[in-house]
Amino acid sequence: MIGMQKLHSLNAMRVIAEFIIVSNHVTDLGAKNLIPHSYGVTVPLMSFFFVLSGFVAMHSTDGFDKTYFVRRMRKTYPFFLLTWVAGFPKAVVDILNDNICLPQVWCNLFLQPLCLSNFTGWGIGGSNMPSWYYTALVSLWLCFSHVDVKRWVQDYPLTWMAFLYLTSLLVCVPFFYFDAEVVKILPFLRIFEFFMGCCAAVSFRRDGKVRGEICFALFLGYLVFIVMTVIYPKIWSRDIKADQCAYWKHDQEFTFQPSGLFTASSIAWALIIHWLAKAEVSGDTGLLMRMLQLDIFKSMSNFSLQLYLSHHVTSSWLDHSMQAMGIASWFTKEFHMVYVYATSYALYAHVQPRLDSYFNPVLEQKSAPSL
Repeated sequence: MIGMQKLHSLNAMRVIAEFIIVSNHVTDLGAKNLIPHSYGVTVPLMSFFFVLSGFVAMHSTDGFDKTYFVRRMRKTYPFFLLTWVAGFPKAVVDILNDNICLPQVWCNLFLQPLCLSNFTGWGIGGSNMPSWYYTALVSLWLCFSHVDVKRWVQDYPLTWMAFLYLTSLLVCVPFFYFDAEVVKILPFLRIFEFFMGCCAAVSFRRDGKVRGEICFALFLGYLVFIVMTVIYPKIWSRDIKADQCAYWKHDQEFTFQPSGLFTASSIAWALIIHWLAKAEVSGDTGLLMRMLQLDIFKSMSNFSLQLYLSHHVTSSWLDHSMQAMGIASWFTKEFHMVYVYATSYALYAHVQPRLDSYFNPVLEQKSAPSL
């Protein structure tokens, strides 16, 4: 980090969360064994990513930094663009075969490399579906590079965190009318979580305190939420009866569902991140901290990001190839997952270095940390 201590515990949390998300996507566990749209696991974890990204941005720059956006784009955009190119032929084939919603789908497909597809309100048509998270982050990085967040929140960071959290929940309520899969990708709704991470970083730098018991209770609440989604899946489900070709897919009936508050877990993640960072810096040697500082997490730091950005493309190509050859039934989900991991690692080990050498001939020693 730029003049800052690297926090290995947070890096390990990010690696673990990315592997959970990828495994959930590849094995389709979220759609079949939990609840619709994987609300029970993936939505709270995606909130964690946005909060952590805000924390990293503030902690690595210690405030206003107009170069942050450029540095992050130089580090991450080449590989993101590569995944779009790799997935483009398969996306075109799918669009032509489906023959539905053509204007919207084509629009979304070509807006994706410009990182603008999140604003269309259209949830399909991209060549790399999980990249909605990356394209949302691009907007947040740009905002962070031009807004002096630290000056606003430095006097009362935890108070601002609470204000941002309550505001995010209030803003979510009007969007219950729309398909959550469309709403969750909007950057102007995710900015609250990102700035909450910034507040956590400011409080951390000011030697603010967060009690570990509170963080444990909040994390326990997240586990209870997951258990509830398994036992009572219909409680959280939302039936989408809208026209599938509408840009903003609209529910016919307004139903207040807790799962629609996709920022609900953000306050828990912000406090947990704050607590972990403080515990690591203070030299905590507890079992949790020792586990999070294992070398395996340090070595997988960059690979986990490449895995997240590429897993949909590699998985889609494998599915398409097996279906075309009529051998899809020969392979298990376990084989599918091993293939995705191995292919992503090959891209990370052999393609990523070439992209770095071409786009970043002299990598900055003070480069920003990974997502």
